[in-house]
Amino acid sequence: MSNIARNILTTVFCFSKSKGNITHDTIDIQDGEPIQIKDVTVIPHICCHSAYGAFMFEILVDGKRILHTRRF
Repeated sequence: MSNIARNILTTVFCFSKSKGNITHDTIDIQDGEPIQIKDVTVIPHICCHSAYGAFMFEILVDGKRILHTRRF
């Protein structure tokens, strides 16, 4: 997740009744910096989205390219 998303979640958890926190493993991602997962490359790209600091993902595998974004 982005540093922006981590900061937003951490702040929200401070004000929630459950006082939760980020309990699963995460990695910090940066715009345009590739992430390699076995034979798959994922490149995050900042996008105009309803969520501040959101990314779309360019996924490269077996010579194919997919762009993925999710809007809630």
